[in-house]
Amino acid sequence: MGGAAIKWLSCGLIEALIAFFEQAKSSKYEIVGAIYEFRNLEVIAALKADKNRGVKVKLIYGADKPNVTDPNEYAIKKAGIKGLCQPRANGPGIPHNKFFVWSRNGNPQCVWSGSTNLTQNGIFGHSNVGHVVRDKDVAGQFRAYWDLLAGDPGGRE
Repeated sequence: MGGAAIKWLSCGLIEALIAFFEQAKSSKYEIVGAIYEFRNLEVIAALKADKNRGVKVKLIYGADKPNVTDPNEYAIKKAGIKGLCQPRANGPGIPHNKFFVWSRNGNPQCVWSGSTNLTQNGIFGHSNVGHVVRDKDVAGQFRAYWDLLAGDPGGRE
């Protein structure tokens, strides 16, 4: 299945997410993300394109099995973006984050978040949503949360 069917199933979700990434044009910009399921190669390619434009890209992903058999690890390795990615393995339960913060000159500007896992089924097979919130305070709160997650904190059950 592809082409028109995939476009219809997306309902604009993947297009909007990629457009969010494409706002960043140079080294003045940064995108940080925390993603639970990170396997859609089109999304990964868009982030890699940002990096190739000079954008600072840093990603934290769920690593249930942080080795090459983990599906996230496989997609990251296949796309050649391991250097942009950090596994998050500590903590109780599932690190179920799904957000990206877009910053300009070190200042968070907006955030993309929603219910969408970045997998084929999450984007095209479920009734998921993605939202862009263009509020600097909200983006700053998400960035502070990302900074906390970057330390791979543990937690209590």
